Amino acid sequence: MARWLPPADAARGRPEAVFQRLAWHRHKRDAGRYRVLEWVVDGARLARVALRDVRVPGLYRRWALLGEPDWVGAPGDARAALADLLDAARAEGVDVVDCQFNMARWPPEALPPGAEAADFGTYVVDLRGGLDAVVQGLSSGHRRDWRRGLRDGLETRERVHPAEFIALLRETYAHGDKALPFSEAYLRRLLESPAIPTLQVGVYADGALQAAALVPYDARRGWYLHGGVRRPGPVGAAVLAHVDVMARLIERGVPAYDLGGVRPGTTDPRLAGIADFKRRFGGAFEPVARWRVALSARARLVDRVQALR
Repeated sequence: MARWLPPADAARGRPEAVFQRLAWHRHKRDAGRYRVLEWVVDGARLARVALRDVRVPGLYRRWALLGEPDWVGAPGDARAALADLLDAARAEGVDVVDCQFNMARWPPEALPPGAEAADFGTYVVDLRGGLDAVVQGLSSGHRRDWRRGLRDGLETRERVHPAEFIALLRETYAHGDKALPFSEAYLRRLLESPAIPTLQVGVYADGALQAAALVPYDARRGWYLHGGVRRPGPVGAAVLAHVDVMARLIERGVPAYDLGGVRPGTTDPRLAGIADFKRRFGGAFEPVARWRVALSARARLVDRVQALR
């Protein structure tokens, strides 16, 4: 029977997935102790998963997973892996296990009955055919806007000044009547001294930043984590930023570009517009789950109290 075990060797136990690495945990500086668990079957290591172990002594304990199983070889049974992970959590007295990170890619069918889950997904562009195939896969509108940006002389750069990026990101969120949800210190660390492999691309017109994308990457994917676009701005700036990112990922041998989270079936016009923009890059839609499982009577009591508020 499969069991989740602490890795016997710290170097051997580290996940390869970029957002499950100790470096990302330290970069984020979120609460909780970083831990790596291994899924072991008949003595063979099949997967690793990293988490933050968050404790309020005597009151509450939560495992916040940083992502889906990071398979040692070919992808395996995520449902079985999660079931055994939850058993390990119960044995350690954990009250809640969840995975709410937008870049986590748990398949919805892996979740146990009774899990709280939100519909979520992403579009993933296959980069293995090269840049010509990427451009041919764009919608006609995105391909037209990309060509317009090139024709109008928009300039792409691989480095973005942190102050410019943060101002653009703040402006982008303001268009949706939202405050910037990330601290400037976190964004500056990611731009100035990233602890994980990261691409940053800016698109400029007359020396002014018009669109930008910040994309960590690993051997499996590039991940669109943060970005923004000026409105109103020159036609094609946002499309040009993403195509340039994909060109740079191809140069690095990265096989896929994950455009980040979308919410299928949303009635929010802003979110629907984001989903449509990402869909037009021609990637396949991948349903994923953000989820939470209450394991203890204490956690379920807290849930009931909060529901009454």
